[in-house]
Amino acid sequence: MVNSDPDEIDRGVRRSQSEGREADSTESATQDSSDRYRVLFENSADAILISENDTFVDCNAAAVEMLRCRDKTAVMQTHPSELSPEIQPDGRRSFEKANEMMAIALERGSHRFEWDHMRADGEVFPVEVLLTAVPREGGYSLHTVWHDITERKRLENELRHAHKMEAVGQLAGGIAHDFNNQLVGILGYAELLASQLEDRPDLLEHVL
Repeated sequence: MVNSDPDEIDRGVRRSQSEGREADSTESATQDSSDRYRVLFENSADAILISENDTFVDCNAAAVEMLRCRDKTAVMQTHPSELSPEIQPDGRRSFEKANEMMAIALERGSHRFEWDHMRADGEVFPVEVLLTAVPREGGYSLHTVWHDITERKRLENELRHAHKMEAVGQLAGGIAHDFNNQLVGILGYAELLASQLEDRPDLLEHVL
């Protein structure tokens, strides 16, 4: 039987309108959030890339600039190892290690590590990578952030070299000190021997 109560019909209409407004509001909020993320994505100073199924499907302008590519099409649909030297500093193949790093990020939710990438002109450069797993329909995407650590590595190498030279200087100083101590003893014995050979000038010339 159809409900003909005017009050009930009115409440039903208002409820339907309220639900419609809530749906519109939710959709609008979702769109606003998506728009804000896109602005942050495109304007970030750090390189940001998105990968799905082990290949990059999007990247921002900073990533294109960091890799010295003409545009993002050179980055899209590439495996991370294709933008890297064949071998990483630890001796492992980039393809094998990249797959392991992505698997760790998917398992733990995020993963931070250092990596060597390669620019379009062949220059290899170090980056700190942060991978974050983001749920999507049918699986996960990996939100990837690269931070160029070339300058940090340069300073670390300089500091390491300075410490090495300091250690060499300390070693050389220690050797010189020991040599001087031995030389003092040798000279002392030479003077003593010379005093005993004053009447033998033919031998004395071999001592002094």
